[in-house]
Amino acid sequence: MKSARQRYHELTSGRTAFLDIALECAKLTIPTLLMHEETTTDYTRFKTPWQSVGAKGVVTLASKLMLGLLPPSTSFFKLQLDDSKLGVEIPAEAKSELDLSFAKIERMIMESIAASTDRVQIFSAIKHLVVTGNALLYMGKDGMKMYPLNRYVVERDGNGNVTEIVTRERVNRKLLGPAFENPKPLSVVDSSVGSKFEKDVDVFTCIKLTKKGWTWYQEADDKLLPNTYGKAPKDRSPWLPLRFVTVDGEDYGRSRVEEFLGDLRSLEALMQALVEGSAAAAKVIFTVSPSSVTKPASLANAGNGAIIQGRPDDIGVVQVGKTADFRTALTGWCVGEAFV
Repeated sequence: MKSARQRYHELTSGRTAFLDIALECAKLTIPTLLMHEETTTDYTRFKTPWQSVGAKGVVTLASKLMLGLLPPSTSFFKLQLDDSKLGVEIPAEAKSELDLSFAKIERMIMESIAASTDRVQIFSAIKHLVVTGNALLYMGKDGMKMYPLNRYVVERDGNGNVTEIVTRERVNRKLLGPAFENPKPLSVVDSSVGSKFEKDVDVFTCIKLTKKGWTWYQEADDKLLPNTYGKAPKDRSPWLPLRFVTVDGEDYGRSRVEEFLGDLRSLEALMQALVEGSAAAAKVIFTVSPSSVTKPASLANAGNGAIIQGRPDDIGVVQVGKTADFRTALTGWCVGEAFV
């Protein structure tokens, strides 16, 4: 039987193409949303985009979706009786008492959500869905947890139903018990990634669909972690691999940003040209004729409104002369910004 680590690396080949597109989408919108899986340093330097149109679009769309899913002032669901399935008529007094009880349950659920970190995790998942098209939510007893695309792999059948999920996360060895406190020997650890691999360990969670329902367990260093086995009915899995845009036959989803990736690439290139060109054009350089009686030092030291000897024809200013080109780039950038 293959370990969870081996199964994870087997399924990463089918995720590579989707992860590469997701990384490019993140670089043009919000780079901190996603990073390479091989990144192991404590601090990651992200490249800031030349434009903020992509980030504004992602935040605006994610905020509207968040308000639709979890409105702050009202309940996003309603509990009520289905009279068609009861078979008997309920008295008006009993029905009124049931409605009051249901309303009380609704308030308790909303208060529980407000007191937890579910809103933060859901909003993070929505942003990942808009940018990368994929996000994995785990609804546990201690709260909700979100896994980005670079931390899990998924396998689906021909109808798009999930059959297997494997997650990967870095955990300190001291939290796993005495059996995992000793780090790996230096000969086994890749020295290029530093000492972080000595104190941390990869914990893989394998979730599989069987005939009896969902089962999952965790492994570290190819050893089963104690008290990590879990199960759930087929229709009540706490693991939710979400997709923004579904494409038939694909294990992973497509993002909203990917649909406008061409425009974002053009905006990035145009904005970079505008910023660098404007910086060059804004630089002021005076030239003095070699035969002029005006000394460069006198011109450089002259204050505002000062009077010095010289001929204006001997003094010039270096100009880029690319105003028309800048106007063309600015027009294209403004049109693309309005379209996005």
